Order: sequence, then C-alpha cells, then structure tokens
Amino acid sequence: MQVGERTGTRERAEEVVAGLRTRVTAVAERARALPRRRVLALEWSEPPFVGGHWIPEMVELAGGEPMLGEVGVPSVPLTWDVVGARDYDLVVFMPCGYGLDAAVEEAVTLPDLGCPVYATDSSAFFSRPGPRLVDGLEILAWAIHPDAFPEPPPRTVARVKN
Repeated sequence: MQVGERTGTRERAEEVVAGLRTRVTAVAERARALPRRRVLALEWSEPPFVGGHWIPEMVELAGGEPMLGEVGVPSVPLTWDVVGARDYDLVVFMPCGYGLDAAVEEAVTLPDLGCPVYATDSSAFFSRPGPRLVDGLEILAWAIHPDAFPEPPPRTVARVKN
C-alpha cells in the first residue's frame, strides 16, 4: 500500500493487496481442516539456523507446526544435536539469499533427519518481506500437504531427500 501511495497508484495497490490477502486466506482455510505436520524450516546449515521472523507464521498458515522456531522471533543458531533430537514430518530448507540450485546443492549434504527434505528458492519466496511471500506460503502448503494443494510452478521447490 505504501508503494501505491507514493507512486500514485493507490487503487491498483488496493487490488493487488486484496488479491494477496485472498490467497493467504484460501491457504489458511484449507489448511485448517488438515492434520498438522511437524515442519523444520531451516534457514542455514552450518551452523543450522531455524527459520524465524515471519517463517513460523507461514508454516502455521500452511498447515504445519513450526518446530524450534517461534512466530515473530528472529532466526537463531542451533547445533545439529539439538536439531536431531526432534522428530519432523518434513524439512523445508530455505537458506537465506540462495536460489533453488544452490539450495538443492547444499540440501543434499544435510544430515539425515528421517523425513523428506525440500529445498526452495529462498531468495525469491522466503527471505525478503514482500508480495512473493504469498507464493512462498503456497509452496509451503504444497510441501506440507501435497495432496491438498496444487503443485507449485517449476523451479520454485525441489524434493531432495527421502
């Protein structure tokens, strides 16, 4: 909305924001009826950083239970011993500032946590606050509940393990 105000395109900004809110609501409403899955959103691997800030809220809206991260709390470094002491239904690897190819390359080196691992284009869909976070939410929803949400476009996410 601020961009719309400053560029004299308020009406268009209102349309765009309304569309984004509609998409968020659609994901949250559909996910509410599904079982919660334990999701580790991992923003870095050495040391492991659990997703913070808005990432745990995105996981919740998408139908997951964020593991080790808290809504509104910054990302925190952990140890692999701490990470490995929990059970997860899936890991979403979203290394800050990485595109999909670099995330996939690093995700294959992660320790085995006994669950599927998805790598994402974090730079486009998770690391930067903006409208594309809604695309990220839809990617998360599909990774958490692939039978309930449409598969994301190519080159946005890849299952790399399990």
